[in-house]
This record gives sequence, C-alpha cells and structure tokens, in this order.
Amino acid sequence: MSMNFGIVIAPRSGATWIEAVQTAERQGYGTVLLPDTLYTPSPFPALAAAAAVTTTLRLRPNVLAAPMRSAAATVRETAALQLLSDGRFELGLGTGRPDAAAEAEKLGVAFGSAAQRRAQLVEVARAVRAEVTP
Repeated sequence: MSMNFGIVIAPRSGATWIEAVQTAERQGYGTVLLPDTLYTPSPFPALAAAAAVTTTLRLRPNVLAAPMRSAAATVRETAALQLLSDGRFELGLGTGRPDAAAEAEKLGVAFGSAAQRRAQLVEVARAVRAEVTP
C-alpha cells in the first residue's frame, strides 16, 4: 500500500507560488492544499495557476467554506478547475472556521446559524456531485 502526502502552501507571490507547487511535485507530494481565507489568495485562481505548471499534483482547497459561495458559483469554479487540471482537482467542503463570520461579513454574504451553514454545505455538495464530472 502506498501513502499519499499533502502539503499546505499559501502563495506570497505568483513566482513563489509556481516555484513552491513545482517543488512539492518534484519532492513527491501527492496533493497541494490552499487555505480558503481572506488572508490568502482565492483558492480557485491560485489552484488553476498550479494546474498549469504541474502534471501529477492533486489540487484542493484545504477546506472550502461552503457558506461563502452559492452552490452555482461553487459548481462553476469546480468544473473549471476539473477541466483545467485534467481531473486533478479535489473539493474539500466545510461550514467555515470560527472566525469565518467576520470574513462573510466582509464579503457581504450571510454566515447564518450552524444549522443554516450545514444546510448550505449539503446543498453545495449535492450540486457539485450532480453537475461536475469527477
């Protein structure tokens, strides 16, 4: 049985991001993970850039905060990354970190109660499963 190791990297610039993901691939990492926060670059465009300069590395947000995006927006971005990465994109979903309420406010989206966030997570997961080819 083989093991697959992932590495969490946050870009500081375009050039260092490209260098970091290429280095991770050369070092044998199986997956690169990017946090979904307002303090790091948006995961979808950053992972698309990583897809363009790697060939085997799996790409995923560390955990995408489902309440921060509509189901339709998440489907669109996930489908685009699946296409651009030749199927190497993996979607991890969650209800948001404890400090995500402040980020939701900055983005102008309702964060909701724990029950509402769980319902949003289920809605996003169902939509992606129904509309995006793995």
